[in-house]
Amino acid sequence: MNLKKRAVSVVLSCGLLALASGCFNRQLVRFQTHEQKPVVLMETLDTNDYWLWSDSEHVFWSCAESSDALDCSRRCGKDSGLDCPAVSIFNSQVGSNAR
Repeated sequence: MNLKKRAVSVVLSCGLLALASGCFNRQLVRFQTHEQKPVVLMETLDTNDYWLWSDSEHVFWSCAESSDALDCSRRCGKDSGLDCPAVSIFNSQVGSNAR
């Protein structure tokens, strides 16, 4: 009986892990430099793919150019106070926060 409970517990744990683990992908959509100021504007499409669903977020970035690097910060999402356009796909059903 104890072995049966342990087997069920292992199977459930593996199932939850399979549902919760996923892959992250960031695709650069647009990269634009300012003609006169050391500023770069970027747009990326950030995607989290899971076994049953996928979440995508269109993220806007503002970057300051230094001598050999870019210091970038998000302009929407997280702590910025603005929501980024986002899409969720679950079982072929699509939902979006863009209006």
